[in-house]
Amino acid sequence: MATKKKAAVPKRTGVKALRTSLAVQVEREEDGRFIAEISSLPGVLAYGATRQAAIAHAKALALRVIAERIEHDEPLPRELGGRARHLTQVSFTEQPAL
Repeated sequence: MATKKKAAVPKRTGVKALRTSLAVQVEREEDGRFIAEISSLPGVLAYGATRQAAIAHAKALALRVIAERIEHDEPLPRELGGRARHLTQVSFTEQPAL
C-alpha cells in the first residue's frame, strides 16, 4: 500500500508579504496614440496605438522597474508600502486620467 507524501510547507521568514495595486491612468494624445502612466512609480509611462497596448506596455515597464529595485535592494516609493524584496503580488487597476 502506497503512502501519500505531505506537501512541503514553506518556511516562515518572519517578513510580512507585501501586496500592492498600481493605478494606471490612460489618456489619448492629439495624434491618436494612447499614453498610460503609473504615477506611483516615477518615470513609468508608455505609448501604444491602442488603449490596451499602452496599458500592457506600462504594466511591463512597471514590473521591470520593480524587479530592478528588488535586484538592487532599493526601496519602493513610500506610497507602495516598503521594501521591494518583500513584494509578493502586484495588481493593476485602470483609473481615469487626472
